Amino acid sequence: MKQLKNRKRELVDSIIELLPAVSPSLINAKTFWMSEDELTELIGMIHDGDRNEFYEMINS
Repeated sequence: MKQLKNRKRELVDSIIELLPAVSPSLINAKTFWMSEDELTELIGMIHDGDRNEFYEMINS
């Protein structure tokens, strides 16, 4: 269980690094319930230049 939490923390930290204009607290709050697979998919979308989906999620 702890390994999963550490992995999720690493993924969220990666998102925070990729989106420096977004508050880390907001990213933490919006990604808290996401699974490891969802976080990985989100990072892939950000890398592909599709940040709009993440911004839409933040604003919902």
